Amino acid sequence: MRALSASASIWVLSGLLMPACREPTQLTLHLSTDAKCVDVKGTSITVGAHGKLEDKDPVARTTECSAATGQVGTLVVVPSGSKDDQVSVRVVTGVAKSAEACVKDGYVGGCIVARRTLRFLPHTSLDLPIAMSVDCLDVPCEATQTCLEGKCVSAATQCTGAGDCKLSSPPGDGGTLDTGTGGAAGSGGSAGSGGTSGTGGAGGTGGAGASGGTGGTGGADASADADAASDASDAGSDVSVTCTGTMGECDGNLTQPCETDLSTSATHCGKCGHDCLGGTCVAGACQPITLFSNAINGPSRLALDATHVYFVDYKGGTVRRLLKDGTAQQVLATGTECNRIAVDGTHVYWTEQTPKLVRRAPKGGGAPETLGTGLSSALGLALDATNAYFSDMSATGAVNRAPKAPGSVQALASNVPWPLEIAITPTHAYWTTFANNGAVRRVPLAGGATEVVVPNVDNSFGIASDSANVYFTVLGTGANKGQVQSVALAATLPATPVVLAVSQGGPRGLALDATHLYWTNSDTQSVMRIAKDGSDLQKPTLIATGGIEPLGIAVDDVAVYWADEKAGTLRRVAK
Repeated sequence: MRALSASASIWVLSGLLMPACREPTQLTLHLSTDAKCVDVKGTSITVGAHGKLEDKDPVARTTECSAATGQVGTLVVVPSGSKDDQVSVRVVTGVAKSAEACVKDGYVGGCIVARRTLRFLPHTSLDLPIAMSVDCLDVPCEATQTCLEGKCVSAATQCTGAGDCKLSSPPGDGGTLDTGTGGAAGSGGSAGSGGTSGTGGAGGTGGAGASGGTGGTGGADASADADAASDASDAGSDVSVTCTGTMGECDGNLTQPCETDLSTSATHCGKCGHDCLGGTCVAGACQPITLFSNAINGPSRLALDATHVYFVDYKGGTVRRLLKDGTAQQVLATGTECNRIAVDGTHVYWTEQTPKLVRRAPKGGGAPETLGTGLSSALGLALDATNAYFSDMSATGAVNRAPKAPGSVQALASNVPWPLEIAITPTHAYWTTFANNGAVRRVPLAGGATEVVVPNVDNSFGIASDSANVYFTVLGTGANKGQVQSVALAATLPATPVVLAVSQGGPRGLALDATHLYWTNSDTQSVMRIAKDGSDLQKPTLIATGGIEPLGIAVDDVAVYWADEKAGTLRRVAK
């Protein structure tokens, strides 16, 4: 069984160097599952204080799962404070979704979560088997409980002097737990379980002993001194080893700690478990890879589904797709000056500039169908469950919709100047305006008057929405005058936007995930990111550079993809 990768700071046993040491004080987690391994997308382990694990980062992650045995891996946890410290453990296994997504979604939608709380026994090696059972699929339980046989019980766990551990309560018994005085638990690879004082116990984002402990930074000296004072014959049995520089402890092998260079490792780039997905790691940052390159047929806009990247080639007039690893390229349709693209469960949709069409074709290939004709300029494109929405860009433009199954075109908004990109919410269509002193506007999907959301916007461009806000880019007037802004969907109109980022060089494409916005800067050849909640307001992060004029952008759970028509490339970088 493979040991699980862990965070960058661990506790190891100096007794390995002493021939007459006592039994180590430690806990070994043995993880297994009866879920089908082909469906298991990952498992994470978090170590911390009782009832306080929900906001902590995992100390270890793995995608291992043995189809033959159901074994997931092992992880060793040792105390950094007292040898009878209390420690709590949370294990999350994602079935058909990642463990990280399970935590974000409250452990439902394909998730198994198990929790345990126990005390170390001095000089005893404890074994704690944790079976991630499908009986507990989507049974989240409370923060101090765990699921057993499909029911929530107390997470309290008892261990014998022989080293065997098991839950204290039978199914249906949610009895109270003695929380004791063990303090916060650590969060390291072979993780310290917590000290009696300090911030975050012995653990922290860097792993066990990263902050707090019994006192001081890292807890290392304080922990060793406490052991020496209480048990001189066992002095040094627990010694703090903290990875320094760019090194990290990622393989869980305690005999060779700090084995990974986080500045260069393509599978542990910047932190343990951060995979560059085929890219290299330079100075702790994943570098982009090129999925497609063709100077004649350059991608300009793109869209994603679970397995493929779909993109349009404006110059060559083609609609293509390829697998997310860049293989199996396929031409789905040909047209003239293909402009924007979107996908749903069955079809790929696109607009064509010169013949002024909106078309679709089966995602796997097949005869195209025309959804909209007779337009001045078919440009922006967005979808909902039943309709395609598209902008007719001119001085007296329109925002239209048509049924996905070919039918008649309906104008939702008419005589609106230069409508560009479109975002759809459950109640409205929002769009940007490519004009100086323009506006971001919206119109009800059920029909009604067009409203100005934000007035006096110089060349708004990309737009996207979530359940709370609409986000848009602004090119501005002049070099590096671009901005990224947001407005609450519930704001009184016209609204004053929140300016998330300034001094951007031609922000055009815009995409979002649950926590961040991503955009391309066409003038400064960069791809940027910023938190949606404003926690890094006006401090965007540069995640990639290069190319000639990056335009379209899309994101999935693990990567950011963008198209650069002039460079003729489609690129990807791990998040």
